[in-house]
Amino acid sequence: MQVAYTLCWISALLVGVLLFIFSDYVGYVFTTNRVVVEEIAKIVPVLVIFEISDFTTNIGRGVVQGCGRQKFGALISFVSFYFIGLPVCIYLVLFRKWQAEGMWIGLCIAQSLQAIGLLFYTFSIDWDHEVHLSKERIGDQSEHTEAAKGNEEGISKVERMPLVNTNGFKLSRNVIYLRIMNTALATIICASGVIFYFLY
Repeated sequence: MQVAYTLCWISALLVGVLLFIFSDYVGYVFTTNRVVVEEIAKIVPVLVIFEISDFTTNIGRGVVQGCGRQKFGALISFVSFYFIGLPVCIYLVLFRKWQAEGMWIGLCIAQSLQAIGLLFYTFSIDWDHEVHLSKERIGDQSEHTEAAKGNEEGISKVERMPLVNTNGFKLSRNVIYLRIMNTALATIICASGVIFYFLY
């Protein structure tokens, strides 16, 4: 895990350096309008922080999902974006008139908080306990492996044995409710934004 985090930070820093070096030219990938290109150049420092946070978040999500703790990942994402990042976006864009810069600052704050939360959470995991849980999930294959060494019957048993036991797999009610609430809230916010845009 430490190696994955280190590699992702090195990659993010390389991307950040490239964005800084070519900040005056990044906008030309999307448009030839000089005004838009200058606005994009102003946002580049925020984009660099966002990229570092995004790289970190992707590693954290992978670790959390691998441990079967998707509920925590969904919860921290929900809180970071809808209860912190979104209000900051609304305030900066609609009330301070910071436009695209305000939107990216709000997203950057949300992504950074999510990355920090996942980082602390993944480093607090007891990996010895996780190994024990993993063995319980997939079953101890040691006896089948020994049998496989001695006869073909053992080999067939190993081949028939599934890598992961999927019997009884189902999403918990809490995860389903959280996803429904996430979708509903996103729909309400998008509809409110459209209404606000056309009325004001």
